[in-house]
Amino acid sequence: MGRPDSLSGEDTPGSLSAGDAARYDGRAITVDTIFLSYMREDEALVERLAAELAKRGATVWRDRNDIEPGVPWRAAIAHAIRDGTYFLACFSHRYENRSETYMNEELCAACAVASQRSGAWMIPVILDGCTVPVFTDERRLVNDVQHVFMHPNWEDGLARLVE
Repeated sequence: MGRPDSLSGEDTPGSLSAGDAARYDGRAITVDTIFLSYMREDEALVERLAAELAKRGATVWRDRNDIEPGVPWRAAIAHAIRDGTYFLACFSHRYENRSETYMNEELCAACAVASQRSGAWMIPVILDGCTVPVFTDERRLVNDVQHVFMHPNWEDGLARLVE
């Protein structure tokens, strides 16, 4: 089930908090878990990325697959972001064309976590040749870390992610 689809207009993004993560009592995050943050409209590309990473031994966490029924989804997402080994933010032209999305919530939460970690943890992934916006709010950390480009050569981008 996962988070509501923000395209439906039924719900709007709020904010993920440490309190949300503390209330989570669902699936444990395993060692080397990769959290994928993405737009629902990019499901096909993200599914391909998740399958490729899993084929190479990674445990990939996605809300639609890894939140148990009845578990508060905001808490599950906050927990997975906080406890994941890596956070991959998947950007596309679809992201560029939307002002409100749950992905923004995840980015804010991830930037708060990243500021307390050392080393590579947050990795922006460019799915289709888009331009990542210049963030001036708490998401500005996204602009300060090296991106991985899956376009125009998917295999080269994948190789960069798994090196």
